[in-house]
Amino acid sequence: MMGLAAGHSRFSRSVRAVICFLINIFRKRREESYSTGLQKERDNLILSTYKLDETAAGSLRDWELNNGDLEHADLSRTDALLVWPSMVEELLQKGTKNLRVIQTLSAGVDDLPYKLIPENVKIFSNAGGYSQSVSEHAMALLLALSKNVNRRDHKDSYGIGGKTLVILGGGGIGSLVAKIARNGFHCKIIGVSRSFKDPLQFDEKLGVEELTYAIESADLLVCALPLNKFTRNLLNYSVLKNAKKKLIIANVGRAEAINEEDIFRLLSENPEIRFGTDVFWRTGNKENFDSKLWSHPNFMGTVHAAGANASQQVKDHAAEAAARNLRSFLLTGQAQNAVRRSDYV
Repeated sequence: MMGLAAGHSRFSRSVRAVICFLINIFRKRREESYSTGLQKERDNLILSTYKLDETAAGSLRDWELNNGDLEHADLSRTDALLVWPSMVEELLQKGTKNLRVIQTLSAGVDDLPYKLIPENVKIFSNAGGYSQSVSEHAMALLLALSKNVNRRDHKDSYGIGGKTLVILGGGGIGSLVAKIARNGFHCKIIGVSRSFKDPLQFDEKLGVEELTYAIESADLLVCALPLNKFTRNLLNYSVLKNAKKKLIIANVGRAEAINEEDIFRLLSENPEIRFGTDVFWRTGNKENFDSKLWSHPNFMGTVHAAGANASQQVKDHAAEAAARNLRSFLLTGQAQNAVRRSDYV
């Protein structure tokens, strides 16, 4: 009987080994078939308008890649674009009949020419690609404003520890800001968003319909919202007028989520409220850094230095994230950060 049991055990192990071997072969062939099938379908060509580093380019090694050589780009064969939104319209007008997917290098996609992009083309943003750098910048603005950094005239210092921080936007940036403030400064965190990437970092999770309550509760406010038709001018005078008199506001999302005239009025009427921003309102498609807000002693700004302009390292890191996401789509048909056109059109 012991011999039979031992034999049965060896047989079971052998069967399991064969099954595992077959599963691995199946997985490998399935991945190869995705890649090969895509190449056969349209002789895949990826065009990156940004020169990818070795790591990012390596993520796309299974396909033909034009790595930033726009002069020799074959747009008629291009199946996938890895691109800054501001370049999409020009590329589409030159003819991209085989285009199937757009992966942006930027987190924001409000600049995309949606009316020109065919409905069958999938769009993915690079949300989260800059989260570490931008969340650090948000905290830098809060701390600099609270402690009057780089100010010659003396003003009272505001405390941050144990305060209530309201974060607008529960994505990668908002979640990291919440984590830093929660763990480093023991803040109470209230999030206002339609979804939360890391919900455990928030003590309260609210929808936009509870925005007024959230603003009235805030000692600190970070806006990390994308710009779309629902968020434009979301923070206006009627929402902000009942804020606490020593509120500190930092904007690292999109400038247009805050009404410029209204925030100027708020700071004029409430000299103890402090506002800092890394993003500025656009004239046409270009940010205008010459805002009249600079004249306010309770204002502080940086000229869009938190994300892609922070450093080459930050930009390359984000491009690597975008390349990995595009790879996922080309292999499986699935990727993160799918853009909802209805938010913008």
